[in-house]
Amino acid sequence: ISSIPVISIFASLLLTGVFYGGLYAYYLKIVRGQPVEFGDIFNGFSVAFVPLMLATLVSQLMITLGIIFLILPGIYLAVAYIFTYMLVIDKRLEFWAAMEVSRRVITAQWWRMLGLALIGILLAMLGALALIIGMFVTIPIYMGAVIYAYEDLCNPPAPEVRAVG
Repeated sequence: ISSIPVISIFASLLLTGVFYGGLYAYYLKIVRGQPVEFGDIFNGFSVAFVPLMLATLVSQLMITLGIIFLILPGIYLAVAYIFTYMLVIDKRLEFWAAMEVSRRVITAQWWRMLGLALIGILLAMLGALALIIGMFVTIPIYMGAVIYAYEDLCNPPAPEVRAVG
């Protein structure tokens, strides 16, 4: 589909979030020590197809408009929406709620998340320099880092309660 000029754009807008949602669900299970199956990668289709698709459409539209008009709002939104797919697939939020939660959570740590995104871009470029094969190593590393950032910021461990006495 990606080789067909016009159809590839629509397919990308419709399916990017669905595939990423399933991939993030798979990574989240690994990070949480839960059992995983290969089919979990495709959970985006069965668990949250419409919210993931809408999250892609709306976030990409907003990021693109932000870049067209002033560049900096687009960069801000691109970083702020990093957790959107994970919130849709993990917390079963609707697309707009997930976008807003992601934006609020990341805004508090925006510079750190920008740094993480820039490191991801650098890793992807290094992987591309390694005859594209390196991307099979660098992109999962970046995705793992994003998953751990999500876990730290959206699912912090509960503090231990000690009995007084």
